[in-house]
Amino acid sequence: MAVLMSEEEHAKKRKKFTILGIVFLIIGFGLFFGGPICAFLVHPILGLISMAGVLFIVPGFIMLSLGTHRALAAYTAQSVGPVGVEVAHNYGKPIAKEMAEGVKDGLTGENSEIYCKYCGNRIDSDSDFCKYCGKKLN
Repeated sequence: MAVLMSEEEHAKKRKKFTILGIVFLIIGFGLFFGGPICAFLVHPILGLISMAGVLFIVPGFIMLSLGTHRALAAYTAQSVGPVGVEVAHNYGKPIAKEMAEGVKDGLTGENSEIYCKYCGNRIDSDSDFCKYCGKKLN
């Protein structure tokens, strides 16, 4: 069974990950860009220092993302949440109503509407012409 950390412990660990991530990134980018400079000024073999820089950059990004994940998730939820609610309200209700009507028609066997084969709009089954595009149906 997992034991949950207190909020204070969690905040301390996030801070450590953030600081370590930044330190690793600074060292990594320093080595990555310093390698070619050393290779040019001192000896070509020192260009391999750039590869060591990558070994610091990757864990640096991982630690930084672990440290900032909660803040980024909270920001995303606050930014996207209201939009999601608005989309669900504006588009979800009409779609749900349309689906419910379709289920009702299917269960009762009543389907007084058909779709125009030319424009795709819903029309009454007893219509001879489409009221949207005006074409003859049968």
